[in-house]
Amino acid sequence: MKSLVEFLYDIEKYDLDVSDIKNLQVAYSYANGCGSSFKVPTTMWGLNIESACILHDIRWTIAKCWADLVEANQKFKRDLKRIIKLASNWFMTRLRYTRAFLYSSIVKVFGTRSYAKKRDFDLPVFWDVSWW
Repeated sequence: MKSLVEFLYDIEKYDLDVSDIKNLQVAYSYANGCGSSFKVPTTMWGLNIESACILHDIRWTIAKCWADLVEANQKFKRDLKRIIKLASNWFMTRLRYTRAFLYSSIVKVFGTRSYAKKRDFDLPVFWDVSWW
């Protein structure tokens, strides 16, 4: 995982919005980077996206309800797109946007449900399907 200094540098470099996080240095200690129980790539065709993953972990850690998790997922997708836009040429932007959409969709579908159950958040009726 990126060091705190590298993480803070990326926030500045990509102008990522962290106004919703009160103490970034303390919150950083709760992050585990990209993925949890299984290995998830930290790059998208050579571009390191780990700072977006760390911010996502922090937002999930401070979430107080289901709506906070949904908002964290939206900000994760926004952060990915911002990093990609500022660090890619037009061709790589298209490839990385496609992968970012897939990546954030997987987090939304599988990660959010799992994490919400772990934190004992009430799942909306449409989300709590037993066949998952």
